[in-house]
Amino acid sequence: MGISAAFSQCGPVRHLNADALLADDAHHFYAIADGIGSRPTSAEASRLAVIEAHQAFLDLRSEFPACGVAALIDRAARRFREHFASEARVPGTTLTVMIIAENALHYASVGDSPVFLLRDGVASLLTKHHTAVDQNQVINDFTALKSQSGSNVLVNTVGRFPPRPISYPPLPIVDRCRALLCTDGLFEIVTQAELGAIDRPAGEMAAVLQARGQRCRVPDNYSVIIVDLEPEEDGHAERF
Repeated sequence: MGISAAFSQCGPVRHLNADALLADDAHHFYAIADGIGSRPTSAEASRLAVIEAHQAFLDLRSEFPACGVAALIDRAARRFREHFASEARVPGTTLTVMIIAENALHYASVGDSPVFLLRDGVASLLTKHHTAVDQNQVINDFTALKSQSGSNVLVNTVGRFPPRPISYPPLPIVDRCRALLCTDGLFEIVTQAELGAIDRPAGEMAAVLQARGQRCRVPDNYSVIIVDLEPEEDGHAERF
């Protein structure tokens, strides 16, 4: 099904890491979040978002995939708001969730933490409508998106705004390939094209990216989950 490698790195000019991730290979569940700002509540927001999404999945596991990933994010967001109900200003975070079930990727996103499919040396962007820049258009190159003015303006978050999880059709796993979830800080050190060109097992790819980030001394936090995928022997999915 899937074997993952993951890391979360604090940018050298940041006081804390406001990213969070959760990789559960046993249940084929993966989530990543990027807290807005660089405050203790930002880090708490991202940590709580991935934990609550994971718990929502465990609670509704018998209903999955029929219930959909967006329902899990909605459930997590309700618990998130309850947790911060006494706060004068509720913190915000992105949240992207991917689950492997029935020989397919099931995923949904809020904000600008993208998902990529890596196959045959190419990194294909699977998510969309990340920021104000691409709300009314489809941009297939995340590097190009993040280079545009205003691409750090989020109109969809967990907490600060009512979340509107963007759902996507299940993506069949038909051959050996790789899924990658990350926070947008990764694109301070690597382009989308370069992601696809790193032909290493998940653990080695994570080490390459982490080492590059340490050399570049990027200002933002950056976090990555890499999942090596292989179809089930009895799968009957059609190629994407």
